[in-house]
Amino acid sequence: MVGLIYLHDKNNMTKQLGRQFILTVSLIAFSAAALSAEYYVSNTGDDSFTASQAQSLNTPWKTIAKAASSLIAGDTVYIRGGTYQEQVNVLSSGSLGRFINFSGYANEMAEIRGTGVLPAGGSAGNWYGVINVQNQSFIQFSNLNVTQSEGFGFFLSNTNSVNILNNKISDISYASVYSENSSKITVSGNDIKRVSQTGNQQEALSMASTNGFTVSNNKIQGGLNEGIDIKAGSSNGAVYGNDVSGIKRIGIYVDAWQQNSSNIDVYNNIVRDPDMTVSTSGQDGVRLGVEFGGSLSNVNVFNNVVYGSKANGINIASYHADGTTAPVYDNISIYNNTVFGNSVSADWAGGISIEEGITITNLSIKNNIVRANSSGVGDFEIQVGTGLSATLSNNLTSSDPLFVDAAAHNFNLQADSSAINGGTMISGLTTDFAGNPRTGNPDIGAYEYVAMTTAVPEPSAFALMVAGIGLLGWRVRRQQNHAV
Repeated sequence: MVGLIYLHDKNNMTKQLGRQFILTVSLIAFSAAALSAEYYVSNTGDDSFTASQAQSLNTPWKTIAKAASSLIAGDTVYIRGGTYQEQVNVLSSGSLGRFINFSGYANEMAEIRGTGVLPAGGSAGNWYGVINVQNQSFIQFSNLNVTQSEGFGFFLSNTNSVNILNNKISDISYASVYSENSSKITVSGNDIKRVSQTGNQQEALSMASTNGFTVSNNKIQGGLNEGIDIKAGSSNGAVYGNDVSGIKRIGIYVDAWQQNSSNIDVYNNIVRDPDMTVSTSGQDGVRLGVEFGGSLSNVNVFNNVVYGSKANGINIASYHADGTTAPVYDNISIYNNTVFGNSVSADWAGGISIEEGITITNLSIKNNIVRANSSGVGDFEIQVGTGLSATLSNNLTSSDPLFVDAAAHNFNLQADSSAINGGTMISGLTTDFAGNPRTGNPDIGAYEYVAMTTAVPEPSAFALMVAGIGLLGWRVRRQQNHAV
């Protein structure tokens, strides 16, 4: 009996504790929401307004710098349309679940311009941006127009959890976004034009020594060097859904440099139409490299579309600086890519190239369409360097893949293509370049065949009305006949 009473009391105590816990969590959530504030910045504002006043559209601050010096975790500043000629330095951190947010207001375009306000340039490089985040974390930027910088667009150093989303970034001397010694960096949905314009070895978008990164769904047009560069030991990240064009050198480059880079996926990107006004040296669509004695491992390159490169479509490179050891690679997989019409103006180049003079283990090349990449002396579709070993299977290199319209760069498959169901199953490969499911044996190349269907148009309201009247008349006549 005592035992029964004890259990009953214990259950009541558990319920009471549960209610207290829920109440405590609710109060914490309410307090966090209450502490978060929304501020406004406008060209017509005044930085002498108090923080309370700046929470109204009618009494905004005038500069983004004022907001940056005032925000705390969970705060958001909405920047009204107009031109802001200033450098923005983020001075405080957000926290997990309570980012500090810098956002353009509604459908207005806030342009942050670096002309005349950034430090003077120097031959050693301009290591600053229009927007700088150094030693701060949990920051987000969205729907802004960042332009005209003699340095970078966004410069991130020693940061954690920074999101750069859906911005326009243009006319930048160095990289649009440069991240170094940081972690959990996301750069997604940005429109990037005319960056990396000074020829100083900075790329259009750079992840350097960054652990945990996502570079996705960006459109990059124009740059003197590489398009996207994952370098200097950057690991544990993904590059996907990007459209890279007009680049003078490599479209997407993963270069371990002198560190050890690993666990990187490069997929569902399109690399195309490079700048043809420069020499062919180093002009590949996608390249893996180790330039200064490090190593690169656990890299998957799949579902990409690469066409029009001057040199190789996809290349595992042997280049390394004098006095350093040859590149070391392990567990590299290249599969289900469409590599078409590369090696446009280079001899001894082709579709997929694995250069000799490297150390590589566990290399797999499967299910790729590699065609029309042989336009000059010594060109090839797939070439693995002398003395190297690789697993090659189910690649389409000689027969016509029967694209819908290769001239218009429509690399979907026609119904009678030999690539359909011609691939070998690969663990984890569930969708194609366009997001269509891959089931059973996948099709070769970046696209699964999808049968074209003729859509039946929905009936108009008038047609439905006529049909309804007809049906009503039929029922009336039927009832009359039945009555007779």
